[in-house]
Amino acid sequence: MGSRDRNPEWERLKKVLPAFDVWLKTHDGDYVFRRWIYTGRSGSLVGVVTHHERPDPPQQLIMRIGADDIDENTAANEVRRIRNAWRLSREDFRESHLAPLADEPIPLAGRYLTFQRIAGGDLATWRPLAERVESHAFAATCANVTVSIADDWNRDFPHGPEMQTPAKFLRDLLRDKLDPRSELIQSAARAGIDPSIQWVTSSGDSRRLPNPLMIATDDDMAGSRTLPIVRGRAHGDLNVHNILLPKKWDRYQLVDLGEFDAAAPLARDPMHLLLSVAAKWIGTVDRQLVGRDLAEAIVPIKNHRPPERVGRFAKVSRMLHRALQERAREKGYGDLWAEQSLLALIAAALRLVLPSFYRGGAESVDVALQVSPETLAFSSATPGSDRDPDRDTRSLPHGNGDVQRRLRGYRVQPRALRRLRRDLRERSVSRHTRATTVVSQPPRFSIAPAPARASRSSCCS
Repeated sequence: MGSRDRNPEWERLKKVLPAFDVWLKTHDGDYVFRRWIYTGRSGSLVGVVTHHERPDPPQQLIMRIGADDIDENTAANEVRRIRNAWRLSREDFRESHLAPLADEPIPLAGRYLTFQRIAGGDLATWRPLAERVESHAFAATCANVTVSIADDWNRDFPHGPEMQTPAKFLRDLLRDKLDPRSELIQSAARAGIDPSIQWVTSSGDSRRLPNPLMIATDDDMAGSRTLPIVRGRAHGDLNVHNILLPKKWDRYQLVDLGEFDAAAPLARDPMHLLLSVAAKWIGTVDRQLVGRDLAEAIVPIKNHRPPERVGRFAKVSRMLHRALQERAREKGYGDLWAEQSLLALIAAALRLVLPSFYRGGAESVDVALQVSPETLAFSSATPGSDRDPDRDTRSLPHGNGDVQRRLRGYRVQPRALRRLRRDLRERSVSRHTRATTVVSQPPRFSIAPAPARASRSSCCS
């Protein structure tokens, strides 16, 4: 009969724990809890346990249990995606960066418990990227991981592009988040943002900003033109907690792949990671002091140097955007990537930043709102003049006049494709690839040998 140790952390499994104890009676082997890696955005729990079943030697495993507020079908789909992440991936990539299931998923009280093995087996030396935020190599590592996921994971181009309007693209990324009862819409309402209003105006400045929620819900606001959306394999919830690194930082492993998608927009994962870095970093500083400069740090404005207080985060954003833009240029779709990544940034800001920051109170309104103004200048039509802006507007409870004054004048008309492409080149590609301070392209991660491509050096050599 199997057993588990009496570590109180097991209690976080809640109603699943008694069912797990019953399952242990029908199996051999001992489970010892080591530590939690993180609680996923979806509510899943990911941790490390040691399993010992004699005569085999002990092994460390990644344990994952789905959220306790999802139905059984959703829980089953998460396990199916974890399986597909391994099954549908290139052999060289999965052997280097994914963790195979150690055994069959265990159904427990409407949820599923999974155990996965990690390359090398010694999870004591593998730590989440979130624990390395203060390292000087952190920015280059974020850039390398995102390029590897977009490039190495999709080296065989598993899916062609799909034509979508900007609004449809945003709706696909936000999915049920646009439901009137969703946390996103409720959080927006508390912040004074109505999805049906074209303009959002800060009470501290007359600058009117296009409403990002309406860009997703109103096809006319962003124009009817279509974009070829670049798609492929993606994690689905990439953040600083589900990327594991060994001590040497020369490899990485992805965990918690319950939202894996084999045909996802490739711009989604990098923007999720960037926003998760912002959420991790901003928790260590005064949000009111840095909020006014966070927009410039996340999406650097041409010829503007963010203040020193956001300089470290600005470096992460700059290196990540630049590395991905260079990769897209090499593949022949640099201008398309610039716009898609910024649209994905709007979705990531609405999905990740808005609910989590607004939950803390009105003082954080500017942090979430200012993620997207510069982004909207690339991809959305200037809201039409058929409505009265004095009436078709909402004022936010807190202003950010400094950022808004800097952004004044960034107006484009995306229906004019020539004008759009010119702005993309001048204000996106140039700022990522023609910076005054030249930073060499950081070396990338190594993956399993592949005859068609030369091997890469480690990320931090």
